[in-house]
This record gives sequence, C-alpha cells and structure tokens, in this order.
Amino acid sequence: MPEIENLIRGMSELLQPEEFEPANADLDVTLSCNQYELQVIVPELVQRISRLAPNIRMTFIQSHLSGHQQLQRGQCDLLLSPVVHDYEALYQRTLFQDRYVCLMSEEHPLARRQISLEDYVQARHLEVRYEGGWKPLYLNTPDLQGVSLNVGLRLPSVSSFIPTIANTGLIMTLPERLARLIGGPMQIKEPPFSCRFELNLYWNKITHHSKAHQWIREQIINTCSGLDTTE
Repeated sequence: MPEIENLIRGMSELLQPEEFEPANADLDVTLSCNQYELQVIVPELVQRISRLAPNIRMTFIQSHLSGHQQLQRGQCDLLLSPVVHDYEALYQRTLFQDRYVCLMSEEHPLARRQISLEDYVQARHLEVRYEGGWKPLYLNTPDLQGVSLNVGLRLPSVSSFIPTIANTGLIMTLPERLARLIGGPMQIKEPPFSCRFELNLYWNKITHHSKAHQWIREQIINTCSGLDTTE
C-alpha cells in the first residue's frame, strides 16, 4: 500500500499545473462532515468558494463515526471532525475550539440562576440522537458518568424549530457556536461541568501537494478564523 500511495501521489503531482487560478478552476471536491460543521461552517464556506472559484463543484457527505476511513478509502478529499485519530497517512490542522453550553427558554426556572449538577440531572432534557451512533462529547465528562438524564424529547437532528419546542420546559446541551446560531431569544447558560473540543481538518497524502487543494484548505482555515469566537 505505501508503494501504491507514493505512485498515485507522484502521478497526481505530475498532473498539477504550476500555478492555480481559482477563478478558472474546474474541479470536484468532496468534504465529509456532520451536522455541527454543516450548520456552523459550510454556509459561509460555500459562499466564499462560490465567489472566488465559481466553477468548483462541492459535494458534502456525512462522516458519522467513519470519516477518517472515508478519507483513507478516497471517498472524500477533506474531513471536518472533532473526532481525534492519529493516522500516519493523514494530515491534520486544528481549526478552532468550542465548548458545550445549555440552551433554554427565558421562562425556564434554571434561566434565572446558576445551574448545579443536581439541577441539571433533575431537569427535563431535549436530546439529539445523531445517526451513525455519534454520541455527544459532553456525555463523556466525569461529572455525568453513571448518570441517567431525564430525556423528555429526542430528535434526529438539530432544527430551527427547537426554540419553539424548548418553551415546553426542556433544556438542551450543545456546542456554543451552534447554540448561538439556532437559539434565537433563548438563554445560553453555563452547564455544571466543563467540556471543550477541537474541530480538526484532515486530508490525505494524495492531495497534500495539490495547489488546488492547498487553496481549498486555506479557504476553510480562513472561514473558520473569521467565525465568532467563544468565550
């Protein structure tokens, strides 16, 4: 496999033009990611690339828990994921850090005071049960080990109608950037635990030296650096 990878990479580099002109670029790019990245990063990224390189065609696929394998198998060119894997054949760049917060209606009793661990455990929760077996990272925090949360509602995805549903007295735990994006008039509160994660960009050896892919990776990095930072 290493010999084949080197051969493919060498042939790919031979076919690359010496200069890359975004305005005249004509190529297909596939990115693997999940709901968080689709909502927080992708809209601005698509606008940016469409403006600078209108003939680049972008396809997004869901990574679930197998994004790194998708990248290794050539099913995608780039991967956006908080899942950390140290694969020798992959390159990695950290884009930013985010943290989990609680999102709730302004009328919720916990919106007017600091949330204790007891408050959090006893509250009714809105839980997003992602496809592919993805488990929200905050559930792995030591404070929640062995704890069974009171889940009043489960949804298959994060939706814009969550502020309406949350008026029923539910609270939701999700990354701060996503909470600010969909929360509307809802209150963002500190949870009784600390859970942070890094979002990473991954790519493979075959596209590492490609001028076109270097430019696309630069657009992703610049897009993420322009996002509002968390506290």
